[in-house]
Amino acid sequence: MMKLKKDDFNSSLIKGLIATFIFSIAYTFVYSLVLKSHDPLRFLAEKGYVNTYLFLSVVIASIPYTLCGYFIMLGRNRIKDLKRKQAVLALAVATISLAFYLIIAGVQFIFAYRDINIFYIMMNYPLLRSLLTIDLTGFQINITMLLSTFVPSIFIYLGGLLRLKAFRKEI
Repeated sequence: MMKLKKDDFNSSLIKGLIATFIFSIAYTFVYSLVLKSHDPLRFLAEKGYVNTYLFLSVVIASIPYTLCGYFIMLGRNRIKDLKRKQAVLALAVATISLAFYLIIAGVQFIFAYRDINIFYIMMNYPLLRSLLTIDLTGFQINITMLLSTFVPSIFIYLGGLLRLKAFRKEI
C-alpha cells in the first residue's frame, strides 16, 4: 500500500474542517430562521420528560451532520485512506469544539460572567437551543454542552462511513 503524502493529507483535513464549519454556520442560521422560537418537541419537556426531550433534540439536530459527513466523503478527490481521513476530520472537529467549550467554561468559572456560555450555545444552536427554552439544572446544562462537543464529529464520521459503504457497493 502506498503511503499518503503529508501535504495531501493536511490539505484534505483543512478542506474538511472548512467545509464542516461552513456547513455548521449555514445549518445554524437556517435552523434558527426556520424554527425561531417554536420547538416541536417542547411538549416532552412540559410533561416532565426532560431527558427524553434532550436526547431527541440531539438526535434530530444531528441528522444533518450525518449528511455533512456523507457529502465531505463524496467530495474527496482520492480514494486512499478515506476512513482514516474521515476519522482524523471527526477528531479535529471534536478537539476544536471541546477546546472552545473549555475556554468558555474556564472564563465562566474564573470570572463572574455567568451568561458567557451563550456564545457556545449560539455556535452550536441546533444542538443546544433546548438550553434557551427550558429550565435545566446546572448538571444537565453542563452535560448537554459537553456532549454537544462530540455529537457533530460522531455523526460526521458516521455519515462518511455510510458513504464509504455505498461506495464499496458501487465498485
